[in-house]
This record gives sequence, C-alpha cells and structure tokens, in this order.
Amino acid sequence: MPEVFAGAGVVVIWAGLLVRVWAVLALGRSFSTYVQVDDEQAVVTGGPYRWVRHPSYSGLLLICLGFGVALANWLSIVVCLVVPALGLLPRIAVEEAELVRVLGERYRSYQKTTHRLVPGLW
Repeated sequence: MPEVFAGAGVVVIWAGLLVRVWAVLALGRSFSTYVQVDDEQAVVTGGPYRWVRHPSYSGLLLICLGFGVALANWLSIVVCLVVPALGLLPRIAVEEAELVRVLGERYRSYQKTTHRLVPGLW
C-alpha cells in the first residue's frame, strides 16, 4: 500500500511542476521572482490564468501536496499544505495589492472573474 501513495504523490508532484511551468510560460516576459508591475503590462488571462490568478503558486502547492501524499500520512499532507500556504498567502496579498495599484480596473475586473488558487473555490 505505501507504494500506491508514493506513486500517487509522484503524479501530483509532476502535475504541480507542469502547472508551474505552464504559468511561467504563459506570463512570458512579465514573469519575475520579484513583485514588480509595469503599468503597460497586460493582464494575462490565457493558459492557466483563465482559471486562477496565481497558477504558479497553485502548482507549488500541488508539489507540496504530492510530497505529503507520498509519505502516506494525513499529518504529512496537512503540514505539506499548511506550511507553504502560510508563506504564500502574504505574498499573494502583496502581489494583488501591487497589481491593483498599478493596473487598476484592468486587474480588478480580472479578480472578479477568477479565483486565487483553486478553480471554483478560492
């Protein structure tokens, strides 16, 4: 049975990696590891950005979830999701505040039509 959890965990890890890479490719030249927004920057709504505003972080959380699943322990799953989320949530708040400040209504409109991290939920 542990090998089933290990296999499922690896699948979830790879799914997360694919989502992260797709998100970075969809952003193209707008991708940065720093919080910086150019007022001429377009609001990207294609690729994974049509479903969530922060798909790179969704991918990261999937990767973390995959590690928790691979360990075949409920506590591991919770820890592998909660600890990274505690770091990501403030970062998302900062990014969204900057995007609204610089891009204004263009980003506010996008916020109204997409969820932050989980399609259909949040």
